[in-house]
Amino acid sequence: MAQKAQLRARLKDVVKHLDPLQRARKDMAISERLKACLNDRFSASQNRQLIIGVYAPLKDEVSWYQTSFEHFNLAFPARNGASSENMSFYPAKYHELTESSEFGALIRVPASGREPVAPSIVVVPGLAFSTKGFRLGRGKGYYDKYLEHYKGPTIGVCYEEQIVDNIPTQVHDCPVGLLITEDRLIDCQMERKAGPSGGSK
Repeated sequence: MAQKAQLRARLKDVVKHLDPLQRARKDMAISERLKACLNDRFSASQNRQLIIGVYAPLKDEVSWYQTSFEHFNLAFPARNGASSENMSFYPAKYHELTESSEFGALIRVPASGREPVAPSIVVVPGLAFSTKGFRLGRGKGYYDKYLEHYKGPTIGVCYEEQIVDNIPTQVHDCPVGLLITEDRLIDCQMERKAGPSGGSK
């Protein structure tokens, strides 16, 4: 766990020191690449029916919402109750989110009283990824627990600076299927088939 903590600290520092203008360009490029990925893989009629599980970015996460996603049905994560260690996705527009500290940090979440939904696709944040899709989260385990039982497509998003060769993994860690950066779209499933695991156990 010390290795993960050191890696988290290093990657947070990397993102913190990105030039603001450069980071804004990266966010826009990732946003456009994500939207193109969704449109390329699913027809317009499917887009209106799909539920895309996304997230409201923290200050050290990719701000993916830089272009219009209004024709997609979006859902955002929230905890399943104040004392729960599990999360679900709830339908909401980005501008409808309200601030909450329920995940241990100030984050925007859907208003209470909504029924959870099952996303067709989940867009996954992370402090670091390997090209094989293994992810370093914030250490709370919310996404790990959710993805353990989720069987649909997953898309990780990060900056090129957040890609590392190896990430310490555990048996319950679930790699993403695709990874999008400002420069490329990586088929992580193909990367995993091509060689040894990008995570270290």
